[in-house]
Amino acid sequence: MDNNALRGLARDMRKNPTDAERKLWLWLRANKWGHLRRQHTIGNYMVDFVFIKQKLVIECDGNQHNEIPNASYDKKRTQFLESQGYKVLRFWNEDILKNTDWVVDVIRNNMENRMNEISAGMNKPSPAKGWKE
Repeated sequence: MDNNALRGLARDMRKNPTDAERKLWLWLRANKWGHLRRQHTIGNYMVDFVFIKQKLVIECDGNQHNEIPNASYDKKRTQFLESQGYKVLRFWNEDILKNTDWVVDVIRNNMENRMNEISAGMNKPSPAKGWKE
């Protein structure tokens, strides 16, 4: 699928989220942890949610992700995203809807870890410039 078609699909999916995506979107937006996008394209893939600066991807998975072709695609997609520096969190739709507190805790902990990693990275030496002041 070319990039324009993928963006069109993303736009359509934003207009028609699943119940789990809608619930998680409202919660994530309310917490204002950073620049959040939904149904966002990264390379040739689309992710459910991504915090841009923290490079944290959150996926809402329905039962179709248990099927072999989809599981294989998900694995390839996750490998690509991780190769680009993203951390990928996957949650079953049922957990988002019924165990929301647990999902939120996992996301919060990972968000804090990502923000700490970014802060620590700011103090690492640049190969070209040495230590940042």
